Amino acid sequence: PVKLMSRISTPQEGQRVNVLEERWIAGIAYSGRDGISKVEVSLDDGRTWHETNLEPPLSQYTWTRWAFSWLREALGEFTLLVRAYDSIGNPQGTSISRAFPSGATGLHRVRVNVIAP
Repeated sequence: PVKLMSRISTPQEGQRVNVLEERWIAGIAYSGRDGISKVEVSLDDGRTWHETNLEPPLSQYTWTRWAFSWLREALGEFTLLVRAYDSIGNPQGTSISRAFPSGATGLHRVRVNVIAP
């Protein structure tokens, strides 16, 4: 069995983002044969969540690409998180475990710095 997973592909860890500039947060989600029903992103280290736009997958067995438009109006460091839900509505697990021996779990986290241009 494949564990439900998601990841942020852009922006990357430590990347600088200009304030008041629209930025896409995007990545992939995967759940094996169960498919993906929704993906959410947090802009504040998990306190609040926003539903992303999903691209229709080629089949239930392929990665689902997702994206969220972000306009940051404040300066500072922000921690972005992503979580996926399978087609049954089960959320991605939050506890962190390594890939060996039974597959990685946890939410992907990326820190970005919002700066003045």
